[in-house]
Amino acid sequence: MPQDAVFTAIDEWEKNRLRRARNESHVRDQAECLRIFAEKGTDLGGAIAYVNHIMNSVGPVKLMTGHKSKGLEFPNVFILDRELIRVDRSGQEKNLLYVMQTRALETLTYVTSDSFEGAI
Repeated sequence: MPQDAVFTAIDEWEKNRLRRARNESHVRDQAECLRIFAEKGTDLGGAIAYVNHIMNSVGPVKLMTGHKSKGLEFPNVFILDRELIRVDRSGQEKNLLYVMQTRALETLTYVTSDSFEGAI
């Protein structure tokens, strides 16, 4: 399945899940993760290979929002697309960025998905 068909399938999956979802934000988070994985391959096979690579990494991998990470700590933290976090004068997003950056006990890594064109 080519990449554009993968994105269409994710959009359709999200639309169907949202119709009967109790927690819409959970469904939207899952769909965004799927889109990020889909970006990493030119087709479904490439996206699956990327997911397998991530999931076969040493140690557990936990995907969560910055809000859900509050109060937790991890040896290694990866922040996806830091530049998409709008740091405004109100300080709320700046505080969220601070929370995300201080979850790492050993290493903090910033990851970018250069071709991501979504809005946050």
